[in-house]
Amino acid sequence: MRRFVLAFAVACLLTSCGGSGTFSPTVEGACVPSSIAAQLLGKTWIGLLDCGGTTRMLRVTFAENNCHITVNGVALIYNGTTFPSFPGTGVGGFDNNTGAFIPMDAPVTINGSQATFTMSFIVFNPTNNRTTIPPGPILVVPGTTFPVTISVNVADNSLSGSYSTTQADNAHQQGDICFSPETVPTANVAGHWTGVMSGTTDESVGPGTLDTTLAMNGNAVDLGADGTMTTSEVTVSLTSPTGISGMVIGNQVLIGITFVRVVGQQSDEIQHRWLYGTISGDTITGEFSDIANPQGTGTFTLIRS
Repeated sequence: MRRFVLAFAVACLLTSCGGSGTFSPTVEGACVPSSIAAQLLGKTWIGLLDCGGTTRMLRVTFAENNCHITVNGVALIYNGTTFPSFPGTGVGGFDNNTGAFIPMDAPVTINGSQATFTMSFIVFNPTNNRTTIPPGPILVVPGTTFPVTISVNVADNSLSGSYSTTQADNAHQQGDICFSPETVPTANVAGHWTGVMSGTTDESVGPGTLDTTLAMNGNAVDLGADGTMTTSEVTVSLTSPTGISGMVIGNQVLIGITFVRVVGQQSDEIQHRWLYGTISGDTITGEFSDIANPQGTGTFTLIRS
C-alpha cells in the first residue's frame, strides 16, 4: 500500500494531477501543485487593464488553500472624468460591529495552462464628511461592487489574457489584461500632507487646498486625523477615522473624497473628488476629477511635513 501511495504521488508530480484548480495530497498530507499552479504562487502580480498605462491596475496574490488555488487582491482604477474611478479590495464583507473589511479568497480554475477567476472588488466610499456652507448632515452612497472576470495564460513571469466586467452603471466592458511580478513596493503615504489644487476650466470648481493626515492599512489609505479641504464653493471638514478612502499600488495612489450638501429637504452632491498621483519621497503630484461635474478636473501637489 505504501508503494502504491508513493507511486501515485510521483505520478502526480510528473503529470500535474488535479485539474480545475485542485491538486492531490501526498502521503504526508501536503499538497502537490501542478506545474501551472506553482507558477502562480510565491509572487505578487500587478495587472494592467488594457495592457497599458498605470491608472487601471490590479494587485493580486495566489495561495494554496486545502489543495485548491485561490486569489485575492486590490484594485486602483482611475478613469479621469469617466465613471468609474475607485480604490477597492477583493471579495469579502464588512464586520457589522466595527465596519472593518473581512477579506475572502476567490477560487481559481486551472485548465491546461489557462487560469480563470472572478473577483468582486468592494468600492469604498468615504463617510462622515461635513461642509461648513451650509451646515448639515452628509449623505454618502453605500459601498458597491465591481466584478471582474479574468482569464489568462500562465507563464513563469507573465500572465496574459482578457478581462470582462459589468460596471456599476451597467455598462459592459472588456479588454486585454497583462500581469507581471511586482517590482515597485507599496509606497508609504502615512503622515501629514498639505497642498494645493489648481483651478479648472469649469468656474464651479476653482482652486482649492487640502490639509490631511493619511494612515495606511496594508495597501488601503484612510484618514489618520481630522482635516479640511477647500474648493471655490465650500470648506469641507474631513472627520477621522472616515472622510477619505484610497489605495496605493507601487508608487501610484488614488484618494477619494465624497460629500453631499443638504439644504432643507434637498440634497446636492457638490463634489465627488478623486485625486490620482505619483508618490516621490515626500511629494505627491497628479490630477483630480470631480465625478459629479465632468468638467471639474485639475492638478494637485501635496507635500508631507
